[in-house]
Amino acid sequence: MNQNPQQPPPARRRALIIAGIALAFVAGAIVALSALRPSEDPLALSSTPGSSTPETPSSDPDLATELQEAVTLDGVMRHLEALQDIADDNGGNRFTATGGHEASVDYVTEVLTDAGYEVTFDEFEVTVYEENEPA
Repeated sequence: MNQNPQQPPPARRRALIIAGIALAFVAGAIVALSALRPSEDPLALSSTPGSSTPETPSSDPDLATELQEAVTLDGVMRHLEALQDIADDNGGNRFTATGGHEASVDYVTEVLTDAGYEVTFDEFEVTVYEENEPA
């Protein structure tokens, strides 16, 4: 197998790409949620009695505009850089059951708390597999 020594193996590259996409999604969600006032929960759905179709709250028709104005490239990049710094400080990752994961949780909790949200946690068990040797 003739691989460039500067590039990680294909499986590692795929994992890095997926992690990057997930990281961008999380950072965007952090920015969007921190821009909202706590009473404006965009994920809260309600349905009318006898209806099985959820309706989104329509109390603020300008919410989409507010979100577009609140989410900036600079803001997204600031959160991405903070999360990357956390990974760099923790062996290059933020995987479950690692210090990087715990530091990421602390960061997201702080951002949302500073934005006025009450952060709660639902704990559950996760099986973590460790690679004994490279594939």
